[in-house]
Amino acid sequence: MKDLKDIEKEIREAELDICQNDGLPSEKRYRKRLAHLKQMRSYLKSNPSEEFLYSEKERLNGRISSIMKLFKPLDPEKIPKPECTKHRKEFEKQWELPKLRKQASVIHYLIN
Repeated sequence: MKDLKDIEKEIREAELDICQNDGLPSEKRYRKRLAHLKQMRSYLKSNPSEEFLYSEKERLNGRISSIMKLFKPLDPEKIPKPECTKHRKEFEKQWELPKLRKQASVIHYLIN
């Protein structure tokens, strides 16, 4: 499991990468990475047990899969693909799936 020192080191490296790539297209990628690391730091500051992280990961994955079971895709034969994609994105946004997936990925990174 990662600890707070590891994450703090990665945050400093990401901030340095942002400074070095200021104005370049890769800067956006480093900013996203920095936001991801800051969320990890928030988790670690609360000093969670490894058992809690595993249970939280299972809870989030279960919630994501149960929400996706509710999704009723449109018929791609009758409706154009862009409309089907838009329909799925609206569903995911309504149920806050991007937020849940981000939390799950943060916890997964902390555990591994």
